Amino acid sequence: MTQRERFVACMKYEPVDHVPDREFGYWDDTFIRWHEEGLPKEINSNSNCDPFFGFEGRMMVPTAEGLIPGFETKVLEQTDQHKIVQDSEGARKIIYTDGKDTIPRYLDFPIKDRASWEQFRERLRIDDPARYRDDWEEIARRTHESDVPVQIRGGSLFGRPRNWAGFEGISMLCYDDPALVEEIIEHLCELAVAVITPALEAGCRVDCGSFWEDINFKQGCIISPKMFHQWLTP
Repeated sequence: MTQRERFVACMKYEPVDHVPDREFGYWDDTFIRWHEEGLPKEINSNSNCDPFFGFEGRMMVPTAEGLIPGFETKVLEQTDQHKIVQDSEGARKIIYTDGKDTIPRYLDFPIKDRASWEQFRERLRIDDPARYRDDWEEIARRTHESDVPVQIRGGSLFGRPRNWAGFEGISMLCYDDPALVEEIIEHLCELAVAVITPALEAGCRVDCGSFWEDINFKQGCIISPKMFHQWLTP
């Protein structure tokens, strides 16, 4: 079976030669440890690690649902122990420079209220020509020739606002200005539909779509089930 045949059969609950396995997100520290244990030195990224271990691949349909333009990534301050950086989504964070991978400590976020959202929204314009390609016919042809599953991104309706406002910030906005939260979510939904539509109209063969939120933690979800169903479900 090809990887695509295996994936489609598995999704239809049909027999497969083995269950497909797709991995992602290897940390640099993991590769250091694996190299010490015998992994070839040239295997050092997701792109070459997956085929080395026999994990499944995918073809991504290119959709531009992110910030255009993104924020300038820059170092704002640096010491012997850490550096403060601004990332491509406008968040400012501390990254410790002791050589260990860890989740950064966040300091500030671009969205705080309606005024900052109005300014931020300029990077999410649905009518921005940069979001739309002119080579869909060629991309559609490649999707029909692909022997790996074809996946299209739908973005995120709450996980990205969490990135832009911070955990505490988005939590407080849900209480202080729920209408603003709903407006942000609705805008992101309309943006996702707008950038996906050309791919489908061009005849791309899509096997699966991916949507992410990443809003659950060890104590539960950021928002209540009532909020989730009110804002994030059809």
